[in-house]
Amino acid sequence: MKALRIVFKVLVWLLVLGAIAFVGLKAYDMVRRDYLYPVKYEKLVEKYAREYSLSPALVYGVIKTESDFDKDAVSRAGAVGLMQIMPSTFEYLVTLTGEEYDPSRLTDAETNIRYGCLQLSRMQNRFGEGDAMLAAYNAGEGRVAEWLQNPAYGKDGKLVNIPLDETRAYVERVTEHTKTYIALYGAEKEWN
Repeated sequence: MKALRIVFKVLVWLLVLGAIAFVGLKAYDMVRRDYLYPVKYEKLVEKYAREYSLSPALVYGVIKTESDFDKDAVSRAGAVGLMQIMPSTFEYLVTLTGEEYDPSRLTDAETNIRYGCLQLSRMQNRFGEGDAMLAAYNAGEGRVAEWLQNPAYGKDGKLVNIPLDETRAYVERVTEHTKTYIALYGAEKEWN
């Protein structure tokens, strides 16, 4: 009888500890979702991701990496806004849409997300999904096109080695952030 009580107490403690661990994991996921990996600007991200045939998780991964959701961010290279668009890139992109060039619009969340998604889509159309697309968004499409022609960096149209440390780290961060968004919020079809 005493042994049975001990087994019962152990089982009760295991259940209590399991419940505490479960609640702790749920709280950890909530912190990750709400503070570390938020879905700010959700309607804009979903609208322009859909318009330009991109994964919302990828767009969030780029925003998280580029600006950590600071719409007024300016890089030391001069890139601006949530998706860190260079004014010269923005100037070119507005010629594609027929709109008027006004660099002050880059800190407007909708404008920045729209044109960031347009640029990502252009890179995806040119280089396919994956490392080359992200490297081109970061380092420029001309540079990536050259890398793909060099057997030390490209093979069969795929980027196998990124020679710039900053760009390599950028691609890794965006990829990791994108995977985290998918893990926390679900597959793309569940975003809508």
